[in-house]
Amino acid sequence: MTGTRWDAPARDELARAWAEALQGTSFVALGRPELRQLTRRLADTVAAAADDPGADIAATGEQIGQALVDAHFTDSAAMDRTVALLGRQVVGTAEDPRLPLLSGAVAAGYTRALLGVVLSEQEQIRLAALHARDRARAALQASEARFRAVFTDAAVGIGIGDVAGNIIEVNPALVDMLGYPP
Repeated sequence: MTGTRWDAPARDELARAWAEALQGTSFVALGRPELRQLTRRLADTVAAAADDPGADIAATGEQIGQALVDAHFTDSAAMDRTVALLGRQVVGTAEDPRLPLLSGAVAAGYTRALLGVVLSEQEQIRLAALHARDRARAALQASEARFRAVFTDAAVGIGIGDVAGNIIEVNPALVDMLGYPP
């Protein structure tokens, strides 16, 4: 890299170093070629912002942080290595006073995106728990309905008692057998 201009070799070097830095930091189903494509896209984003004096560095950093989370690089090592790499290869080599903001913006975007993932997963868990509760409630109601049908229609007299020995409910067959009202 010379000055603030990012030519293709400089972008390639940043992408290669970034791919190496991210390798093994998270459980990601990306092969080396896919990881290189991701980091090349991120390197192009950094270079475009660094080369454009009017670029919004904060938005660029947020976009990079979001892209890392979207690619499932959610282990803290991915963030640590990304910030360190950007510090060495972007911030430390540029005279642009905006670029030191890049690492913080990447961290902010990463954190915001990760929070979104966590909240989404919590909502999925909450909905699954509600669904399970509703299924259990429906199963209990169905079971109780079957019991009521058997209890009411049984030809055998049945009485239900409490733990103290009090009869609290009887079926019609028991009423007919004993001749007493329920």
